[in-house]
Amino acid sequence: MALRGSRRYGRACRLLEAGRKAEALREARAVLELLARPYVIRTNPPEASLLAGTTILLESLAYELQEPGASERDLSDVLCGLRQPGTSPDWAAWIPYLESRLGL
Repeated sequence: MALRGSRRYGRACRLLEAGRKAEALREARAVLELLARPYVIRTNPPEASLLAGTTILLESLAYELQEPGASERDLSDVLCGLRQPGTSPDWAAWIPYLESRLGL
């Protein structure tokens, strides 16, 4: 599932670079829908990484376009993953924002 999702994530990033933000937002939502399927183990490294990257992309686009952001489940799962040792400092910078979105 991570492979299928990563192709769509790449498409979302290319759309964003082309200035097609609304389409990029839709692609990011599609990735999160794939990762929400019951058989996906969201804590596996490939899925967790894709979940984090996509959620952060979606949140930044949603904020900019004044659209609803990621689901509470997505935010919570990403936040849990980002709190683990070894998290990229770039992604760890999102922790306060994600916490505020969850009302923590």
